[in-house]
Amino acid sequence: MNSYQKLLSTVRRIVAGAPYRFTYAADGFGVRKKFVPFLGDAQFDAAWRETVEVNLEHWNGDVPDIRWRCHVCAWAATSCAKLEGDFAEFGVNTGILSSMVLKTTNVAEAGKKFFLFDSFAGFRKIWPRPTKKNIRRR
Repeated sequence: MNSYQKLLSTVRRIVAGAPYRFTYAADGFGVRKKFVPFLGDAQFDAAWRETVEVNLEHWNGDVPDIRWRCHVCAWAATSCAKLEGDFAEFGVNTGILSSMVLKTTNVAEAGKKFFLFDSFAGFRKIWPRPTKKNIRRR
């Protein structure tokens, strides 16, 4: 748990009254008294531990706990694997989400391709200013 998460946890305890137990609390939000099946899923847990280990160096030893996001992306990929077309992720960064999707779903078995896109430099600092010509009204 990084210092931001510790501070957030402390603030939550103060505001909500201690002890206040969350079923899941990370990535800037928490849930309590909810069924969170991925927390008890051995395959998901093993995939998460492996992904964290691979990413430790990039995140200076403090990989963000985005398991909820990973679960949602894996659920969406599983749901969409039956549909026509392939998958794409934009803004890949270190590949945590795409790695977790591939490790916890049957996307590859469904014959899907998974395209990963990243600028490796972030967004341009200067964006074109809106003008009457390039703004479309509905």
